[in-house]
Amino acid sequence: SGGGPPLPVRAPRAGDFDQWDLVNAAYCIEMHLPVQGSRDERQAAFASQAECGHWWGYFDSGDLLATTSLNAVYARIGQLGGVYTRPAYRGRGLARVTMEKVMQDAWLRHRLERLILFTGEDNRAARALYASLGFDTRGYFGLLFGTPRECRNPPRRTSCV
Repeated sequence: SGGGPPLPVRAPRAGDFDQWDLVNAAYCIEMHLPVQGSRDERQAAFASQAECGHWWGYFDSGDLLATTSLNAVYARIGQLGGVYTRPAYRGRGLARVTMEKVMQDAWLRHRLERLILFTGEDNRAARALYASLGFDTRGYFGLLFGTPRECRNPPRRTSCV
């Protein structure tokens, strides 16, 4: 009758932001990515995404140990990402159960028909996990990073009707 212990995998709540922010920063550092936005901007984005069921976390005694997210949705396709387990807790299946929950939610709640995700060629543990969950390799891609430059020929201003 619902009196058991809380499930370890759940959608984060607004009060989980501080933990999520620390875990997200650790993920960004490990992936060599910048932490995006100010704390207030990250908190607003987190609250919105959590409310929409786009973030999931594995919690143990209230501590956030692993995360997965539904990063983007286009038509009936969803892109998963942000799969991260705190280093001290890796190898225990936390990413697996978190992925299973976000995938179930993607099918049932968001009514998605296909899920995609990206990982590095050398990330063997992630590739093995994703393959065991039914994902298969469809090709390779690269990311190009750049810094905006001033336009040499800025566009002329036009009025909109």
